Amino acid sequence: MRMKLILLISIASASVAACSGGARDTTVVVKQLRVWGPQERLTRFVRLQGSARHPLVVSNAKPLDIGQAQAVVTLPASYTGEDLVHTTREALVAGLSYRYEERKLTRAARS
Repeated sequence: MRMKLILLISIASASVAACSGGARDTTVVVKQLRVWGPQERLTRFVRLQGSARHPLVVSNAKPLDIGQAQAVVTLPASYTGEDLVHTTREALVAGLSYRYEERKLTRAARS
């Protein structure tokens, strides 16, 4: 739920920026880290991300197979490559699998 809200806010912000800056297409990059593995380990990883000094937004864990679950970590635009390496190492130490995803959402400007 929080992830959808952040995505909608990002799109809305991009829309406002497009309106105020003239007729230009606007592209928003959404960076996410999809993490999955044993439910217990995933829960611990999610708690760790939420307790950090700059907590990350993590979706609620969704059950997969027996004892397995998946969550999505939404990364802020300011997240550096070094930050990403740190987070993926935490996932690996927790015994989880992960996949980094980056999506570009482009909104065409109206004339």
